[in-house]
Amino acid sequence: MWLGRLRGEPPADGSAAIGGARGALMSSLFERAVNSADQSLVILAPPQAEIPSFYRNVPTATSMHATLLEELQRLRGTVYLEDGAIKPEQLSADGCHRTPEDQRAWHLLVLAEGQVRACGWYLEHQHARSIQDLRVRSCPLVKSGDWKHTVDRAID
Repeated sequence: MWLGRLRGEPPADGSAAIGGARGALMSSLFERAVNSADQSLVILAPPQAEIPSFYRNVPTATSMHATLLEELQRLRGTVYLEDGAIKPEQLSADGCHRTPEDQRAWHLLVLAEGQVRACGWYLEHQHARSIQDLRVRSCPLVKSGDWKHTVDRAID
């Protein structure tokens, strides 16, 4: 498990995180936007992940990881429920929307005032050969006549 804070954490080798002078400018603008909003970006890595060496200050507090993961699951549950994407019985007793992929995914969190305010995640798929090997196969767009071909092309 790894928890890495992005705010103010340049690569240890001194290079720009995005690449070159333009990358440094974009990185700087992004960081200023995050700082001005009094927010922090945090990456939660899956327990088995290899952490890139350019991250310094890498806390490995298991309890912090569990707390933030639960907070993001609760936020996701609230949003999905309000959107009508899930039913109340699909949430845990404490309002969390848990998925098996949560322990294998990288989560990007926006924290404000110490709480998770936004989140997104990335799930790496090893050896995926078609859309049927990916989690997206159950996405409503894949089943939509209007969008199926577009999604298939984007993935292939």
